[in-house]
Amino acid sequence: MQVAMAKNGLTREQTIEEYLPIFQGFAKCKKLELIDEVIESDTAIISYQSTDDCVEGQVHTKKEVIYMVYEDGWKIDDNDIQELN
Repeated sequence: MQVAMAKNGLTREQTIEEYLPIFQGFAKCKKLELIDEVIESDTAIISYQSTDDCVEGQVHTKKEVIYMVYEDGWKIDDNDIQELN
């Protein structure tokens, strides 16, 4: 979002207003399924499978792994996305 804000010269609120309908449209045709969740001390690894059928006749499945750290609240440290089909 920060890239879009800087690129377009928009405030945070304007950026959210502009992009939220697009993201909500994508979310309507995406299914998430939790595969695994490991929390140890101040780190967490969350794995899930996402299935996207936004384009008629095409289904895309990915495995997404989110690496998080706890620093005054949980924050995403890194992520890994693998195409499954």
